[in-house]
Amino acid sequence: MSLLVDGYEEDWGGLWWVRIDGRAQIAEDGPELERCVELLTGRYPQERERPPTGPAIIVRVERWRYWPAA
Repeated sequence: MSLLVDGYEEDWGGLWWVRIDGRAQIAEDGPELERCVELLTGRYPQERERPPTGPAIIVRVERWRYWPAA
């Protein structure tokens, strides 16, 4: 699986991207899903009131690459 995140700027000198390659699995219940929800609600307080019920995609990173224009 690959995840790609990029940042766009009108000034092309500010462009960048990050690509993460790894193996993905789906956590539908159990401790792995509980850990995903714990991490999400710890990072985003607005998720604490109504935590997601799953499933979650877990990506085990094997390689990452990046490129900044500047």
